[in-house]
Amino acid sequence: MEPDIDKIEAYLSGALTGAERQAFEAGLAENPALADEVDAVRLAQEAVELSISNNLRSQFQEWQGVETTAKSSQEAKVVKMAPRHQLRRLLSIAASVLLILVAGSFWYANNQFSADKMAISYYENISLDQYTRGASSSLAEAVAAMENGNLAEADAYFQSVPEGDDQYYNARYYLAHSLHRQGKYAESISELNILNQATNRNLREDGEWLKVLNFLEMDPSQSTALQTLLSGMIEDDGHTHHNDAVQLNDQLNSFWYKLAN
Repeated sequence: MEPDIDKIEAYLSGALTGAERQAFEAGLAENPALADEVDAVRLAQEAVELSISNNLRSQFQEWQGVETTAKSSQEAKVVKMAPRHQLRRLLSIAASVLLILVAGSFWYANNQFSADKMAISYYENISLDQYTRGASSSLAEAVAAMENGNLAEADAYFQSVPEGDDQYYNARYYLAHSLHRQGKYAESISELNILNQATNRNLREDGEWLKVLNFLEMDPSQSTALQTLLSGMIEDDGHTHHNDAVQLNDQLNSFWYKLAN
């Protein structure tokens, strides 16, 4: 799951309530990846604050030196010109710091919130062995071949399972995964549409989530189908991927996503 950056920043800034902070810290203790993300955000904030602090401290020291020199020499011209000169220096420093912040923001947004990066991250959390348990060894072997990169071999088996076979819908689900991995997102969606007739609710809902990731890899800004699917999952709190849908929807509406896409 992608980290909740807003929650991390609220935690680091002390904006969480007592109960929220306790719950967040309990999550830190149980989730090493979340703890690493908090450390990364904290270090980034400290680096920016240190840069600004050092520059401003140096600037104030220089101003103090100029003021002392001006008073001792009684050179009115210097007294009048120094503030303008120092203002230019301050603006230059501010521009440099702003440039660093902008560059860092773009890097962070593209690394964490670009549509393809989010789709990959969510996809990596999908377990593929759920529908091979108790199934024929051939189906399990085909899924293993797919995970090992032998996509043509896997596809040949998935496509060979006839309609009416008790493994038919499972095979179409895995074929959709193989097509997704090949970047054939529209074809993957076509296979997933077949699952609308499956009696296994979990299989249908897993298929809907894979559809979402296909749309995310395509052009999410132009896809009303993506938002329709997400809305349905969010409204159905019993959906297998309800929490995933809520989190993804928040990310799609975030500042960082709009910056990256």
